Parts: sequence; C-alpha cells; structure tokens
Amino acid sequence: LIFSARMRLRPFSLADNKKVAFATKILHLLDLDEFADMLVGDEASGEGLPKHARKRLTVGVELAANPSILFADEPTSGLDSLSAAMVVSSLKKAAKTQGLTVVCTIHQPSREVFLTFDNLLLLKKGGTCVYNGSIPSLNDYLSAAGDNYAVKKEVNIADHALDVFCGPLGVGMDWVELYQKSRMCKRIVNTVSCEAGEISVDATPQSFSSELFLVLQRQIVAHWRTTTYMALRFWWTIIANVIVGLVFFQSGTEGKVTETVGALFFFINIATVPLLSAMVPLITERSVFYRETLSGTYTGIVYGAAVQLAEIPFNLGFGLVSFAIFYFMVGLSMEAERIIYFILMTLASYWILPTFGQLLAFISPNIGAAVGAGSLLMTLFTLTMGFLLIPKDIPPWYIWLYWTNPLRYMLQGLLVSEVGGKDPVTDALLADNFSWSYDDRWWYCYVVTLFFGAAAFLSTMLATRISWMKR
Repeated sequence: LIFSARMRLRPFSLADNKKVAFATKILHLLDLDEFADMLVGDEASGEGLPKHARKRLTVGVELAANPSILFADEPTSGLDSLSAAMVVSSLKKAAKTQGLTVVCTIHQPSREVFLTFDNLLLLKKGGTCVYNGSIPSLNDYLSAAGDNYAVKKEVNIADHALDVFCGPLGVGMDWVELYQKSRMCKRIVNTVSCEAGEISVDATPQSFSSELFLVLQRQIVAHWRTTTYMALRFWWTIIANVIVGLVFFQSGTEGKVTETVGALFFFINIATVPLLSAMVPLITERSVFYRETLSGTYTGIVYGAAVQLAEIPFNLGFGLVSFAIFYFMVGLSMEAERIIYFILMTLASYWILPTFGQLLAFISPNIGAAVGAGSLLMTLFTLTMGFLLIPKDIPPWYIWLYWTNPLRYMLQGLLVSEVGGKDPVTDALLADNFSWSYDDRWWYCYVVTLFFGAAAFLSTMLATRISWMKR
C-alpha cells in the first residue's frame, strides 16, 4: 500500500510522510490492520494472506492512488459468502468515507452482498438494459409489471431478478420495451447530459530517477524476504566451493597446471547455478509486473533496470564469499595483481550469469520453458568453453559457440592470470593448445563485462516488449 501511494498518489511532490499516512488510512479503512506486517506470499502454495485479504489488498492498492471512481470486476469470485461480504463491505466503506463512486460487476451474490449496493444496472443478453435504478425499488418495479413477478419472502432477490429478467420466470414479457417506456428510463435520460466537456487530468509523469529508486528499493526488499531463493544461492555457494576446494586442496601451491585448470573449470560452473535460480522469482512475480505497468505505476524500462541493479549487492556478497573459500583452499597465487584480477573476474561472473537468467525469464512463457532453455544453454556453454574440448578440437560448424561463450572468457581470464606469465613452457602450452595469452588477460575481463552489459540491456528492453499475459 505504501509503495502504491508513493508511486501513484498525486501530486508527486507530496511529502513522503503524508503518503505513508494516506496508505495507513487505507489499511484501517479496509480492516487490514491484523495483516499489516504479513507477507503477501504465494497464493498457489497457500502462503501469506488469505484470499479475502488479497482481494481487499488489491482494492487498497487502487485506493492508494485516491481515484474518484473505482471499477471492480467480480471482486467476490472464488470467495465463500462470508469472505465475499467482507470484501463488498470494504468497498461500501471506501465509497462512503472516500467519496468515490464504485462500479462493480458481481457474480452470483448472496442476499446480504446484493443488498449492500445502492443501485443496480442489469443488462440482458446482447447488452440491452432492463433495469437501472435503486435496489430497494426493484421489488416495486417488478410488482408493477405483475404480481407473479414480485419477490417472494426468503428468496434471494439477486437470483429472482435474473430468473425474471433473463430466465424462465419472465418468459412472455418484453422487459427491454417495458424499461424503455418506464419513468425510470425517462428520468435517467433527462438527467444524463450529453454535452461535451473537458476532463482535467494531471498527466505530469513521475521522474525516471524517482520511479527507479522506489522500484529498486522494493526489489531489494523482495529479494531479502524471498528466503528460499537467497538460501539456495547462499548454501550452494558455500557447500559447492568447499567441496571443490577439498578436492583440489592446495593444488595451486604445487604448481599442478592440470589440477588448477580443473579447479577453475568447476569454480566457474558453480557460478552458473544462479542463472537458473534467478529465473524463478521473475516469472513468479510476472503478473504483478503486468498489472502495475498497465496501470501506469511505472514503466517497463524502470522495472528492467531495477531488476538488474537489485542483484548487485547480493552478487557482490556471493562473489566475495566464493572467492574467499575457493582461492585460499586451492592455494592459488598470492601476488596482489593476480588476487585483484581473480576478485574482479569473480564479481563479473556472478553478475553476468544471473543476468542471463533474467534474460531467459523475460523471453520464456513459463518456469518450465525457462529452466529448460537455461539448462540447454549451460550445457552448450560448458561443452565449448575450452576445457572439455580444446578450441582446435571443436567442430567448425559450432565453433561460433566458442567465440560467443561468456564462460570461455571467464576460464581464459582466470587461467592465464593464475598460471601464465611465470613459466615459458606453460605459456607456450596455453598458446599452442588454446591460443590463450597472459598478455590478453585484461581483454578477457573487458569482454566478460561487455557480455554483462549486453545481457542487462537486452533484459531491460525485452521487459518492455514481450508480454506473456493471458486473459
């Protein structure tokens, strides 16, 4: 609610404490105080808010923009009678206290829910009006057409109206013609003015920087609260690096080039897991993104940029943890320049791979497709990164994968920085078999950074161009 008020409540220059106070007022108005500190959660897994509270929260998100009219499309669908009554009661309270008009379509309402509304607009099949007046006057209108159409005691007036106007009880009566000749219709026609007028709307958009700051803040908080996603990355980073460190323990101090290459190969593959895990949160929250961009809360570019930036602090942390465990357990070089290079390349790796995962999330229709595409991509990258197959053994018809493979440049950079520039024999081996050179180590780092920039740019652009929303 606070996020919606900050993003949508006009004027945008309104002090933040007033926006927070307005959101708090909406919270009280909708009787959501008991859920104020609860996570919304995933409805499919039964986490978080109950369904009726989610419905009221959805209403509150719109009320936080302080509209003059609110359209609600079947807000009680999927709810039991008690929950439906709570939702409609909240709408009624909002209409009375906020002075707004609520236009609501309703599906099979109970008697209590139906009588909560003030007026009824009933359309027959084909979109023609058969009643447009107050609900208390409905029985008098039906009685005037004939006693057999009057509402019986203990009958749900909503069901009775449908049976009369659109069902078997009203067969033989032209309700459209009856309405058009009624005083109710004439009064409405005389009341409604068809004269053209001007509508004044403040179309001043919120600044890009303000939108980006608020969406970024929410994304960081969402990551922090998504314990499953963060726990997976955290424990995978620690356990996988410890295992690889134990297998190749102190192999770097003994000058074993083959073991060092193997250790670096597995180190890079450890960093590929975030590629797959980064896709799940994005696809899960996709419906929220669609709803908020369509309502004008923020733009797709702002969301795409915020998704990229929100990963930075977590990627920094995981990259440094990975470095600290792996580097010293394997016993790699203690020269300052080589340590700094390893840290920079590690951080770049931990940035670029989740970014590729986010890119796949934007272009995939669902989690299954995204995970499948990500797994296939990682398989191809692993095969052509220069370890399982050296460059000269890769068939010419897919050598292009080797040149466009970010994992290859990561392995190149880390390997030549660690074992290159020390022994002419090792340098010659790298040059003959891989065409890798210690002198090009910084160029490899630049290429990895360019891959990150390209993937981040494409992800941001695709966030505005591709929609998998189904109605």
